[in-house]
Amino acid sequence: MYTVDRIEGNFAVIEDGENRFNRPLEQLPENIKEGDVLDSNFNIRNDNSAELKRKIKEREQALLNRKKK
Repeated sequence: MYTVDRIEGNFAVIEDGENRFNRPLEQLPENIKEGDVLDSNFNIRNDNSAELKRKIKEREQALLNRKKK
């Protein structure tokens, strides 16, 4: 599984947990966006993307709550 870290110009910066690499946007699905989870064929995995986004939101909220104390 891969995660789209960010979009820079005509490239997506993709992570696999250990490595980070660039992939031209023309080789990826048109609707790709930051935070999307991709399978080994670089297709968007909507089921995993939604779960990952939920976990990130929870972690952000936990950090914000911790700063307020």
